[in-house]
Amino acid sequence: MTLPPVPDDLPLAVGKPLDTVIAVSHPDDTARTDRDRSLVHGVAWNGIVKLLVQAAAWGSTLVVARLLSPDDYGVMGLAALFLGLIELVTEFGIGIAVATRKDLTQHQAEELNSVAALMGIGGTLVICAIAPLAGRFFHDSRLPAVLVALSATFFLSSFRSVPWGLLQRDLRFKRLAIYDGAQALALAALSVVLALLGFRYWTLVIASVASAVISATIAITKHPVRFRRPRVTELRPLLSFSGNIVGQRMAWYGYSNSDFFVAGKMLGSGPLGNYSLAWNLSHITDKLTTLVLQVTPPVLAKVQDDKAELRRYVLRISEAMSLTVMPLMIGLALVASDFVPLVLGPQWHAMIFPLQVLSAYAIVNVVLPLFAQVLNVTGHESFGMRHNILQFIVMPCLFAIGAYLDGVNGIVLAWVLGHPFLGLRLARYTLKSIDLPLRKYVLDALGPAIIACLAMSAAVIATHALLPSSTPAIARLIGEIVIGASAYLGTLLIFFSKRVADIKGFVQQTARLRGVSGART
Repeated sequence: MTLPPVPDDLPLAVGKPLDTVIAVSHPDDTARTDRDRSLVHGVAWNGIVKLLVQAAAWGSTLVVARLLSPDDYGVMGLAALFLGLIELVTEFGIGIAVATRKDLTQHQAEELNSVAALMGIGGTLVICAIAPLAGRFFHDSRLPAVLVALSATFFLSSFRSVPWGLLQRDLRFKRLAIYDGAQALALAALSVVLALLGFRYWTLVIASVASAVISATIAITKHPVRFRRPRVTELRPLLSFSGNIVGQRMAWYGYSNSDFFVAGKMLGSGPLGNYSLAWNLSHITDKLTTLVLQVTPPVLAKVQDDKAELRRYVLRISEAMSLTVMPLMIGLALVASDFVPLVLGPQWHAMIFPLQVLSAYAIVNVVLPLFAQVLNVTGHESFGMRHNILQFIVMPCLFAIGAYLDGVNGIVLAWVLGHPFLGLRLARYTLKSIDLPLRKYVLDALGPAIIACLAMSAAVIATHALLPSSTPAIARLIGEIVIGASAYLGTLLIFFSKRVADIKGFVQQTARLRGVSGART
């Protein structure tokens, strides 16, 4: 694929001052800095709230995992296969349509609210109907009751689709962050209490339903939206857009959850539980990337016709996420052999290798969701759907082969051997659509994080090899973490200090600006 030449106004050189990027990328400095400040304020509020609750969420995950067994997580993993698919269909892309359509009227929002409620009721009924069949298919008598209990989440979640979409469209990220934070804290506390009381896999079920109750209550009481009889002619353009999004998401869901399906069907609930927890821990930084990805759709939508601005946001957002997420995931992969038995207990020993591989590979998925958002706001959502369909065809075959050859370990290796080629296809198409060469994207947005992570890896591996075998497990783990983190930060400060200063200056500059609607609460 031949990429078009890069316009002269595209500042891509590693280390180029960020104020230069801001100065030359768009003639309308006021509008641009307003958007920047909305983006920074949105991420900041999400960050302030979620960093406060993330420690509680991570702590509760570790406590619950230590109290439960792989088999308990396996039951929930089987239920999640059905719930996630039905949720995608019933939500029907309504939230993203509301958040990204600038021409949405109040009447259309009320009609979409009715559609969302009807789809939620439909999802609940479908899950109740298929629950007995699902139990027989996976040969698990516990599954039908779990599915029926969790079916209530569809009806409850339907009440938040339109209100949350409106809050995103209006850049009211502070409220969204506070609501999500309250929900996460309640969920973490309830999970620990139920696990301590011996509820086993029902811990995860009840906590999920409670989470949906909290979000529905907030939506109904704080941001009510009226219900209006849907008119097909009025909603056809919106539902057409939503249909493409749903097709894209369903294909994505099919391929990204086919590993759970293969593990549950071919290996059983115990191995699925090991794989499920390894997957959850390796993607625990999804909470951090969500800080950004919840904010970006309406911001990208405002510059959807301006490739220079799109390039600027893609570069800066990718850089911020890579510098934050990459060291955490590579670090988890490096210390997994000490972390799992010490923190989770010996019952999870079989998940060490899957956790190492999935954590290391998680860095590939840091920026792919951002590419999907760019495609959606620039009118290329059909490519995203076709791409996900291709992944849905390829990846399940690789997972099945891997499970047959080496069980859970074979499934995780299938991710590493097959998915990067598909991810590269998405990256090349997205970057070409905004006239951004792949090589320059990697150097400018990902280069500093990659180099610093290599230095961190060398430091941790050396520490592990040099420490005496008699070193206590807790001391070994702490030493590896401290030395690895020091190596990462030291590399950034020594070789990329200018880049770090540019990012800090960007945040400070946009935070000082006033008068933008994104600061509203």
